[in-house]
Amino acid sequence: AMSNLKNIRLKLNERAVEIQESIKIKFYIVLGVYAVLFVVITLQFRNLKLEASKILQLKKESEDILKVDHLTSLLNRSGFNVDIEKFQDSSLIIFDIIDFNSINTVAGYSGGDRALVHVAEIIEREVKKDTRCYNNVYRVDVDQFAIIVKEREYAIVQPLAEKLISKIENTNFHYKELEFPIYIQSGISNIEPYLRTAETALTLKKSSFNKVSIYSEKMEEENSSLANFEMLSQVKNALETDRIVPFFQPIIDLSSGKIAKYEALVRLIDSNDRAISPFFFLELSKKSKLYSQITEIVVLKSIEFIRKSGTPVSINLSYNDINDETTQLFLQKTLSNNRDIAHKITFEILESDDIEDYNSIIQFVHFIKEFHSTIAIDDFGSGYSNFHHLFKIKPDILKIDGSLIKDIDRSNQSMYIVEALISIAKQLGMKTVAEFVDRDEVDFAIKDLGIDFGQGYLYSPPQDMRS
Repeated sequence: AMSNLKNIRLKLNERAVEIQESIKIKFYIVLGVYAVLFVVITLQFRNLKLEASKILQLKKESEDILKVDHLTSLLNRSGFNVDIEKFQDSSLIIFDIIDFNSINTVAGYSGGDRALVHVAEIIEREVKKDTRCYNNVYRVDVDQFAIIVKEREYAIVQPLAEKLISKIENTNFHYKELEFPIYIQSGISNIEPYLRTAETALTLKKSSFNKVSIYSEKMEEENSSLANFEMLSQVKNALETDRIVPFFQPIIDLSSGKIAKYEALVRLIDSNDRAISPFFFLELSKKSKLYSQITEIVVLKSIEFIRKSGTPVSINLSYNDINDETTQLFLQKTLSNNRDIAHKITFEILESDDIEDYNSIIQFVHFIKEFHSTIAIDDFGSGYSNFHHLFKIKPDILKIDGSLIKDIDRSNQSMYIVEALISIAKQLGMKTVAEFVDRDEVDFAIKDLGIDFGQGYLYSPPQDMRS
């Protein structure tokens, strides 16, 4: 008996040793797996950080290129916005080519381009000779140029504007067998923000025969108050008469060429049945109690469209929408009542420097994803792109800003930035959309880069789907 007991103990000890060895082996295997995973994850995040830093570096390098107007070689509006911060106690003169569309009609677009170069050369030549002006000339709009003057007194600035206008108008423009004069109107301001106030002076006096219009605060107050009142009345009436509607622009699956979804873009239908762009009423509506109503209408009509067509829809939400309790409650109720199609809704959040609290966006994203709706970051790559918060938000879709896409076939800088964005998106499991695709060459370029979806006038403008 004692011998048997001893044998049993020996076997148990042997078994215990075997189990201990087995446990040790399994422990080291698990520890090794965790070590490998840790290294892989660390390297992955390191790669993502490197990609992000590369993009930021490329953006810095491309800033100078993006500030230059390629046609005239002058600084453009972006270049102006950078320079104007350096100047205090100055004035601004804007020169506007009168009826520039007629030049395009008579001489064609190539002739119109030559006319712009012609005007730019005259202004630049005269400005460099006049010590009252800073050296740079800016092309701030299609047919508008601006200069910054060191003087604030209108009594000094106005004769300078008149002199430059005279130089331009007394030099006939020649193109092929054509010869014709170019006529100019001008707006002047010594009140910040210089560009906006000078544009206001020019716009308010465009219908007059004055060659030079001078900005005054009273001028804008009277016009702005009246215009704002009229537009808010129009918005209020449109809400009451069901004339706030979404137009739908297709988003194309680039691999198949078929419509993958639509983006809902709000429009106001005026009394003449014209579609008014949100540029004219949306920001103004944010300052009133009408904005949340507009958002609600777009969401509800988009859901109607999904039920009717079966096609998914993207809906734009601003930072105001995300922070508005009324809108949040509305979305919760609406998505709860439409759970069966909530997965066909994408909410597009604008990537913006104005966002102060990313935690509210992260909470909103979690709330939306409970209904299996998807999240897109819109206009990514415009301004400052916060990659750190991008990793936290983890959107499903990255919409690459049109400023990077529209010249991607002609700009290596844009190409490099977009390539890096696509690399990050793929590593994070996000789909990519190219905005502002308006030419075949851009379409070829984005397909070659491996972007998933395309959107723009090449495929289709926003469509009125009410009928």
